Amino acid sequence: MGFDADAFVSDGRCVTTDPGLLTAFTEAADIVGQLAGGRDGFLHMGSLDCSEAIAFMEQALGRRGGPGAGIWSPEEVRLLWDAAKWPDPASVPADLLWAYWSARKFVEVCVEQGLGIWFN
Repeated sequence: MGFDADAFVSDGRCVTTDPGLLTAFTEAADIVGQLAGGRDGFLHMGSLDCSEAIAFMEQALGRRGGPGAGIWSPEEVRLLWDAAKWPDPASVPADLLWAYWSARKFVEVCVEQGLGIWFN
């Protein structure tokens, strides 16, 4: 059984209706598409749906997600981002660059926008 990683907005905004959040994730998705030729199909909505992208995020942040992981607060996500160990993009197989960049940009936008991450 799989799960998604979603941007967690605690202040009442919604990723799909707040213009600032929607723009941030849409721009991230566009950048990933340009860098890698593809992307996680949910990135533009503030989510990672593909297990390959979630695996890159978990590996880089050094923390497992999943339904039992609860909500990672914006403060936790910032600390995880600051300590993250992202692989050199040149070391990522070409057929997985979309997953790598999707994960990296997803977390980057969460940090920039002060968002947490939750799993469902």
